[in-house]
Parts: sequence; structure tokens; C-alpha cells
Amino acid sequence: MADWVEVLDALALCEEHLARLGRDQEELPRAIEATERQVEEARARLEAEREAVAEFERTRRDQESELQDCEVRRDRYRSQTAQVKTNAEYTALLHEIDAVTQRISELEEGILVAMEEIDERSGRVTRMEAEQAGFEQDLQDRAKGLRERLDQVRNEIKEREVEREGWVGRLDSEIQVHYRRIVRVLGRGIAHINGRTCAVCYRDVPYERVNRVIAGEVHTCPSCQRLLVGERG
Repeated sequence: MADWVEVLDALALCEEHLARLGRDQEELPRAIEATERQVEEARARLEAEREAVAEFERTRRDQESELQDCEVRRDRYRSQTAQVKTNAEYTALLHEIDAVTQRISELEEGILVAMEEIDERSGRVTRMEAEQAGFEQDLQDRAKGLRERLDQVRNEIKEREVEREGWVGRLDSEIQVHYRRIVRVLGRGIAHINGRTCAVCYRDVPYERVNRVIAGEVHTCPSCQRLLVGERG
């Protein structure tokens, strides 16, 4: 058997690299998704502003149409004042004129408000459109870089797994069986000893076992059953 301490040290290093790469492999898709979501959210904000402008345009047109109708009605009512024959009819007609005049005032105010909103929001849309192309390009470049990094991570994982298999093949068959079983269940099969503590499960390792590992014997953590290697130098 090759020097098992050297082999287990190399396996521990491979596992650490694989653990880091595994975290990247989990986190990168979320980062890509978040970046792409920012693009969609920016587009949605721009579209919402455009729709707001269109809504105020519709409101303005509706109010202008109603205003024209009201002005026609007011003119008709005024022309009728010379034709009424009783005070009651005259009073009723004045009431109608006052009501439609009040509505005309409200519509004129509403049209001014709508026009102000249209001007303000149209300017905002123009600014957002000017910024959008560059913003989207930056985010798309970022997403592209993240996807490239994800591909790189996946390739590195394959390379590390091949490297790990090479080191595992240098272990005695009994140790190989144990190592593979622990990896299959726990993901990592090697643990360094920190003082007298397993660096992975953080449980105490008996002094006698620590000393035997330091002396070059093969032992496992009594809690997680990972193969133990001495502290890093």
C-alpha cells in the first residue's frame, strides 16, 4: 500500500476543493437567475411607465371629449334662457347651467393634471429607455460570465472527481470500501483532527486514537466514521 497518510491528505484536499466547487455549483444558478430577473424587472418597470403614460393619454382624451359635450350642453342651455316662460323653468335651467359649468371646470382641471402627468412620465420613459439598453447589456454580460463560470465549475468537478478516484485506487481494498460507503452517505470521507476534535463533525476523538493517527495508523472518527488524518502543518 502507498503511504496512506499521503493518500488521505491528498483525498482531503480533493474533498475540500470539491466542497467549494459544489457550493459554487449550487450558488451560481441562483446568481444567474437573480441577474436575469433584474433584466425582467427593469423591463417591467419601463413597461409600467409606458402604460401609465398611455392611461393618462386615454384619460385626457376621454375628458376632452366629455368637455366638448359639456360645452355644447352649456351653450344650448344658455340659448334656452330667452325662451323659458316661468321663473321655475328659468331657475331649473340656471341650475343645469351651473352644474354643467362646474363639471367643465372639473374636466379642465383634470385635463391639466393629465397633461402634467403625461409630460413628467414621458420624460421619465425617455430617460429609462436611454438607460435601459446599457443596463440590460451589463446584466446580460454578467449572466454570461456566470454561466461560463458554471460550465468551468462543472468541468473542474469532473477533473477533481477523476483525481479523487486516482487517489482512492491507491488505498487498500478494505479502506476503499469504507471510504466509498462514507462518501456515499455523508459526501465527504476524510476528516482532519484539530487538537482532539474531528474537523468535520466537531466531536471529540479519544486521545489514544489521536496518537495512533499521528503515529501513522488508519483510524476513523468514532462519531461520523470518516477516515482521520492529522492536523495540517
